[in-house]
Formats: sequence, C-alpha cells, structure tokens
Amino acid sequence: MICWITQPGTFASAKSTCLGKFQLSNGSTLFANVPEQSFSSTTTDGTIVGGTGAYVGAKGTFHSVQHNNDTSDDTLTLTP
Repeated sequence: MICWITQPGTFASAKSTCLGKFQLSNGSTLFANVPEQSFSSTTTDGTIVGGTGAYVGAKGTFHSVQHNNDTSDDTLTLTP
C-alpha cells in the first residue's frame, strides 16, 4: 500500500489517500483506492478500481474492520 498525506495533523486527525491491493488465492490481484482515511481509524472503506487475471476491469467497494490482534475482516463487493 502507498499513501499520500492529504491533510496534515496528529496521528488521529491527519488524513491520507491510499492505493493498495488484495492478493487473491487464485493468483489474481484486486486494486483498491482509499480516499481521506485517518491513520487511527479501525475501519476502512474504499473502492475496487481494477484487477488482474479473472478480475481484469473489476469495480466495486470494500469495507475492512481492523482488530487488536493485527487481523481484519474484509468484505469486498464487486459490481457487474
């Protein structure tokens, strides 16, 4: 994941826009965009903006909930 600071501030108040990827077990990749995210947030919402393999041209959204044990529950919703 790569992020750009879009609003400076403290850890709790600074905002960033990030680009990242989900590596899938079939070898495909989904690319994601996260706009205006706070570093201290335990939830992340973003958009799926493309992919590789079976997911070329993929579009959709995702929601991620971070847990204290460094795991997360990620929900990806792809649109036709």
